[in-house]
Order: sequence, then structure tokens, then C-alpha cells
Amino acid sequence: MKRRKQKLSQPDRQRGAELCIAVTKGGVSLFGNPKALRSLAEWLSWIADADTSERYHFHVPWHLENHFRKPGTPNNIWLLFDRRMLRAVGKPKKDEGDFEVTFMAVTKADLARLRKRQASRLVPEDWNA
Repeated sequence: MKRRKQKLSQPDRQRGAELCIAVTKGGVSLFGNPKALRSLAEWLSWIADADTSERYHFHVPWHLENHFRKPGTPNNIWLLFDRRMLRAVGKPKKDEGDFEVTFMAVTKADLARLRKRQASRLVPEDWNA
């Protein structure tokens, strides 16, 4: 019988982590200092060690952001877009989140479902990653 993994505690936030997420026509790039990259590695390890049916995930801006920064100070996680992508994505409305980068462990069935969409390159409309 397969043994179920225990719930894993989330990684701690890394003080001093700084990350720029750049979104261009060519793709999404993450540029960070060593603390930010270590934090990404810890979060990815946390996801990799979890049972895929748990659907562990992390939102890069949210989980690496300094939520205790003083008002008016620059954020430690920020987004940049080329002009074309900024027009495509648009500015978030007051009650919306900004552009998101999320990592999630999924089941084999989830991957098979996504793999079937390779020709169309369209995410299923009911996919909520």
C-alpha cells in the first residue's frame, strides 16, 4: 500500500530577497539576487516533496513579497513588461491581482489533459492552475 506523505510546512520567507519578473513577447524571465533564487529553490523543493494530489503551489510575487514593508517603500518583487505585452495584459483594476507566475505540482492525469492541448496551444477554459 502506498504511504501518504504528511503535510509539509511552507518555507520561510527570505529577508532581502529581490526579484524582477520581466514579461516580453519572447517569454517570462525572472531576475533575482541569490536570496530570491534560494527562496524559489526552497519553494520548488517544497512542491516537489508533496503528494501531487495535494496540488501544492506557490505564487511567486505573493510568496516572495515583503508584506511588512513600510508604505511608500519600493516592493522587493516587481514586474516589467515590453510595450506589446503591457497592452495585452493591461493594468490591473483596483480589486484585481497583478500578473501572476505560479508553480504547481499536478497529477499525471492533469499533465495528460494539458498535453492534449499542445496543438492548439490553448489552456482549457476551466483550468484553474
